[in-house]
Order: sequence, then structure tokens, then C-alpha cells
Amino acid sequence: MADWSSLPADLVNRIAERLLATDDLDYYMDLRAVCRGWRSSTADPKSRPRDTRFRPRQWAMLDEVHQSDARLFVNAGTGRFVRRDLPLLRRYNIVASAAGGLVVLAERSAPHAARVLNPFTGGMISFVAPVPCLYDPAVHVIGSLQTGLGEERHSDNRAGQRGEVE
Repeated sequence: MADWSSLPADLVNRIAERLLATDDLDYYMDLRAVCRGWRSSTADPKSRPRDTRFRPRQWAMLDEVHQSDARLFVNAGTGRFVRRDLPLLRRYNIVASAAGGLVVLAERSAPHAARVLNPFTGGMISFVAPVPCLYDPAVHVIGSLQTGLGEERHSDNRAGQRGEVE
């Protein structure tokens, strides 16, 4: 049986670069987890949070259910689904999911400092400015909404109550 940990570093690195080129960050992180040799042969995304190779490009977070720390992501290019456990969500509130699959977070306690989390690498970028108006339990949708049936409705949706707006 082959000892996979003894693969040449340049071969491991070439495989890793192909995974990054196809936006398979989850596979890249799995590859790095195989053994110490493979980790040392590849770039550490946590030490390079601004490196664009480690930014998800085609991923979207599908659910924001707050019952667990896991979130479901889909790769729009391949249709592949991945559920990621994000234990950091115990300490932060999700503000939004951003382009490519990044997640905007805010500290739970004031002044609610903003963070951007890469859910695939665990890398996080911190911002000095706090998130304004962190949490409003009511949902506010004001304006024109498409119903999907070719008609346009005008609504003011607050905290689950629907009303027509003239």
C-alpha cells in the first residue's frame, strides 16, 4: 500500500494549486489536513487572509438558521453543496453573507466590531469600524416586490405582518 504522506512536496503543491484554481477551498483544506508534510508543502490560508487564492468565488450561503453552528453553502459553478461547521458563530452574530461565500460578522457585545469570515479557511479580517444598528428583530421590506407570477405588489413587511402600501 502507498504511503501518501511521502508524496513529493512539488506534486502535493501542484494538486493544491489545482484545487484553488477550481474554487474547491474545502478540498484544499482537507488536503492540508492529511499530514504535516502536506501542510508544510502548501500555503497556510489563515496566515494570508487577504490572499485572493483563498477567497471563495462562486459559493453562496443558503441557510442562516440559528439552531446550530453549521451552515449550508452551494458552489454556483458546480452545484456542489457543503455544510460547514462554524464554531465562531457562538461568539458573533451573522450580519450578512457576502459575495463569493464570505460571511460578515459582528461581535455580540458593543461596539459590535465588524469581521469578515472565510468559512472555508477560517481566516478572518477585522475592521475598526463597528457595525451600525447591529440587530433589529423586525424585518423591514418596503417597496416593490416581484411575486413571481408576473404581478407586482407593494408591501411594507414588518415583523411578519404584510400590508399594502398606496
